This record gives sequence, structure tokens and C-alpha cells, in this order.
Amino acid sequence: MATDVQESRDLGVSVADVLATLRDRAHWERRAAIAPEASLRFEGLVVEPDALEARLVGDVPLSWLPSAVRKRVPALPSIRRVERWRVVASDHLAGELLFEIDGVSATVDGSGTVRSVASGSRIAVDLRIAVSVPLVGGLVEQAIAGQVGPSLAKELALLDEARSV
Repeated sequence: MATDVQESRDLGVSVADVLATLRDRAHWERRAAIAPEASLRFEGLVVEPDALEARLVGDVPLSWLPSAVRKRVPALPSIRRVERWRVVASDHLAGELLFEIDGVSATVDGSGTVRSVASGSRIAVDLRIAVSVPLVGGLVEQAIAGQVGPSLAKELALLDEARSV
């Protein structure tokens, strides 16, 4: 079983502005700070002419997990997050997103797009949460989705602050 999370947002900025923001280390540091309880830290950013890769790492608070799982987890689960974005065309970006959550055998993977619209651009992200723990996997997926969904909405809102230099 897997749990899906989708989020989209119209941005009042162009695709080029979004790309410039995604290439900025300060943007990723702001994104890491959105969920302070997860202790996310910016780990790195690699920028190429038509692509970029950003990495964040942190810990998943036990409070995010169902009580049946908290009792069985020996330490704080850690999270490694990688986002890769590439330029498909001047009006289109495509992204791959992967979160690995050690300690609860969870992965979150998905895709994103940024496309031009009349008002600027629209970003859409589709994520799939999968937990390979028998019996309680669905509970863990729902708990993670309850945290990822609101955080994702806040992260997308940060892109609305994008501006060309």
C-alpha cells in the first residue's frame, strides 16, 4: 500500500524566476527551516547549466509517528532528501524528488513540474509515500503524509517570492 500527496500552486513569477530561486543556496536553507522540529539541514547544491540537485538531511521527530511505532523505534529516524530539477524548455522545468526515512523503512518519491501560465507559472508536485513495515505501514504512511502535505504547501509558497536578479 502507498499513500499519495499532491500539491500545486500558481506562482506570480516566471519559470525563469523559479529556476533562479532553485539555484540559490539561501532558498534551500529557508526551506530547511520550514519544519524546525525535523532539524532539516542544507547539505549541498550542485548547479549545472540545465539542471540542479539539492540535498537536505535531518531527523524525523518521534511525535510525527503513530504511538504503536514510537515504542518500537530505537532512535530518531533520519531523513535524506534529494531534489533534482532540469530545464525541459524555457517555459518548463521537471523535477524528481526522493526522501528516504531510515528507522521506519519509508520512502517518499515523486515528480514535479513548473510550467508557464498567464499569471506567471504553476508548480505541481506528486509524491508517493511507501513504508515497508508489515501491519503498521499504512499508519506510518498516513502520519508522514500528515506532515509532508502541509510542509510541501509552505515550501511551494516560498517559490512565489522568487524574483529575477
